[in-house]
Amino acid sequence: MMRKSEHGKFPRRYFQIKEKIFLCTPLEVEKPTSFQEAVDSPNHEEWMDAIRDEMNSMVRNNIWELVDLPTQHKSIGNK
Repeated sequence: MMRKSEHGKFPRRYFQIKEKIFLCTPLEVEKPTSFQEAVDSPNHEEWMDAIRDEMNSMVRNNIWELVDLPTQHKSIGNK
């Protein structure tokens, strides 16, 4: 089963609808490289919504299982 994304929510400032025509203005939005950059960005509410959507999607799709880290082992990083 393919994973369904819920990123179909676009703020109104990204597009307009005139009559039956959908107009979209490309934006130069820099993607944050860390959680702190996302929180500090002027678009922090939108980044937080995207983070929440992605986390909820991973929970629904059982992407991971929480386990105890074995002794003498180090955890790996993530992005």
